Formats: sequence, structure tokens, C-alpha cells
Amino acid sequence: MPKTIPTKTGKALAAFQDVSQERLQYAKAVYDHQNHTAQDAIDRIQSVLIRQARRRAYVGENKTSRVVVELPNDAIWNNTLYMAIEIMKDLAYMDIRVSGFTWPPDLCIECGKPIKRHKRGH
Repeated sequence: MPKTIPTKTGKALAAFQDVSQERLQYAKAVYDHQNHTAQDAIDRIQSVLIRQARRRAYVGENKTSRVVVELPNDAIWNNTLYMAIEIMKDLAYMDIRVSGFTWPPDLCIECGKPIKRHKRGH
């Protein structure tokens, strides 16, 4: 691996880390909503995903060269938590309940965005 990261590669790595932070916020909101048993199930899925995750990525710096980049451990952890939540969500969406997993009522199950509720009678 080169000692200095080329510009395009550095930007790609920064974008990857930004996305992993966004995914972490979403995943933590769902994770924190779960009971201990569901959190344990999520942790087990995440553990398998972490073991299988690639630690490096190839970024095309130009048409003829690729740079190998070491992925930060925190980004891998963030993304695997997100994927574990997505697996549990998809199972719940298909009416397969695992370890008491429930979807937070203030998040849309399809897109994960907060649901805005209006007060009645006003």
C-alpha cells in the first residue's frame, strides 16, 4: 500500500466513512429499541458478517491503475451492524419474528426515515 493516499482514493475512502456513519446512526436507533434477546441475535449476525468482511478495497485512481485501501475497522463495524439490522428488518417485514425483534414505531420500515405524526384535533 502506498504511504500517501492519492486524491481520488482519499475522497472515496472519506465518502465510504461518511456513509458508514449515517448507517450507524440509523442502525443504532433500531438496535437501541430492541430487548436484550433481539440485541443478542443482532450481535450474532454482526459477528458473522465481521468475520466474512473484506478488510481492503480497490479504488480505481485512473483508467489503468487501482489502489488498494485498508478499510477502517470502525467503518466495517458500522456497516455490519447496519447489514444485521437490515436482515432482521427484512425478516420482520416478511412476518418472520426473530428473538422478539420489533421495528421502532417512529421509523418507516421501508426507508428507515422518521415518521412525522401530527397532533389530532389541532
